[in-house]
Amino acid sequence: MIKNIPYGSIIYLCGKMRGEPCLGYAKFFYWQVVLEKSGYKVINPSAMDVERMLTTGYVIDQDDTHAIGLVVLDDLQKVFESDAVFVIGDNWEESTFAPVEIAFARGVGKLVVFEKEEI
Repeated sequence: MIKNIPYGSIIYLCGKMRGEPCLGYAKFFYWQVVLEKSGYKVINPSAMDVERMLTTGYVIDQDDTHAIGLVVLDDLQKVFESDAVFVIGDNWEESTFAPVEIAFARGVGKLVVFEKEEI
């Protein structure tokens, strides 16, 4: 269980993706499994990307800032729908959008928890 996040809460996963091997999907899917097995509902932006690719044929291009920006708007909606944000890794500050998601989450009153503080 994560400090201060009640069992059954909806947690949005956040962290650096662009520039990471395979967009960091392995660490996002790892934490999705760990958190779901701990009784949380998880919103995984990596899974959302995969869903977009499978349903629309959209392929993530790490250099297409406009398209990624549109995806982030969808992601911010999911942050709003969550109870808390779980920040993966210690390099989130190097991310283009993770700091935006964290600031938005805090701005709308969501709890933000960092992986490095939980381990």
